[in-house]
Amino acid sequence: LKNVGQLAYSFLQQKNIVIASFISPYQDLRQELRKKIPNFIEVFVNCPIEICEKRDVKGLYQKARAGEIKNFTGISDPYEPPKNPEIELRTDIESIEESFQKIINYLKNNKLI
Repeated sequence: LKNVGQLAYSFLQQKNIVIASFISPYQDLRQELRKKIPNFIEVFVNCPIEICEKRDVKGLYQKARAGEIKNFTGISDPYEPPKNPEIELRTDIESIEESFQKIINYLKNNKLI
């Protein structure tokens, strides 16, 4: 996360718009990025782990539970959910279109688009 955040920050310094998608399991690292990056928007893609496991076509959760994959976020490694994300997408109960619209509405309401 730290390296990805630093890369995003360097693109921002060059006046680029940056959208980064990655698992960010620790609150302190997200807060560190929030302090550094102007207009940081935290989008929490929230889905119960049981649903994630059902959607897992690669079988990664099953391998992690069997101990074949070490340090797997949410299974053998911790995950600290965001406390106050700007946007929360509930992919277990929202359609892709509904989630997308939440993002667009936030950006419009905050005059970012």
